[in-house]
Amino acid sequence: MTILGEGPDSQSGDAEDRYVAFVDVLGFSDLVLKSSHEQLLNIYRGTLQMAAEYGISGGSMKGDEGEEGTPDTDLATVNMRIISDSVLMWTDGDTSPEFVALVMATSRLLAGGIAAGTPLRAAITWGPVTHERFSYNSPRLGGESLVGRALVEAYQAEQRQQWSGGYVSQSAMDQWQRTSGYGAPTPQQMQDARWLYPYEIPMTDGSTKHLWAINWTRHLQGLTEGLIRQSFSEWGKSVPPHVEPKVQNTVAFAEHLADV
Repeated sequence: MTILGEGPDSQSGDAEDRYVAFVDVLGFSDLVLKSSHEQLLNIYRGTLQMAAEYGISGGSMKGDEGEEGTPDTDLATVNMRIISDSVLMWTDGDTSPEFVALVMATSRLLAGGIAAGTPLRAAITWGPVTHERFSYNSPRLGGESLVGRALVEAYQAEQRQQWSGGYVSQSAMDQWQRTSGYGAPTPQQMQDARWLYPYEIPMTDGSTKHLWAINWTRHLQGLTEGLIRQSFSEWGKSVPPHVEPKVQNTVAFAEHLADV
């Protein structure tokens, strides 16, 4: 077996501090059970994959003039992998520009999910993470790992939220501000540019936490409650009573941002 590392930490196995985003599809099990495998693949490739690629490409599209373009993934600003109903994104290090790039990518991805009828939920954290790729002599074998505290914390933070949306953990915000040098954007500037917004994040236990929400509404024009509700029920998905609070909280966030 050979380790094909992507970065200085990969050969040694030492952890490197990075920013990590964990993004999950809401209602994916319902979607799988109500679709044929062919329908599922078409939805998966045409929505989640496209939204993820749009997110990491900085919103840049490529294609012939007059034709619908595709995300220009050659301009990827962060690392990204899609595993079933989850999207993992991470930076190479923990510099201020890398943090901003990950926030922007996650914002676009969340917006793409709403637009495509696959609402998403996300969290960005910071901490030690090791990324390694493995090569074997057999073509049947291969492997890749992303292991570390920041990934676990991102997953836990994503799971605790009661909406389609996302936030940046306090530790990630603190690290970003510690490493931001002269000329780097401030939290207020990120808020003014509509990338981040201080908000009471709705949690699954009924509480709220005052944190920096990722503003995905900036990418969608004409956003209404009807469009958000349609996204939650797109592709034949049901909206049972336990899902309704997620819908209401998503609508409340969008309406609040429209008024500021």
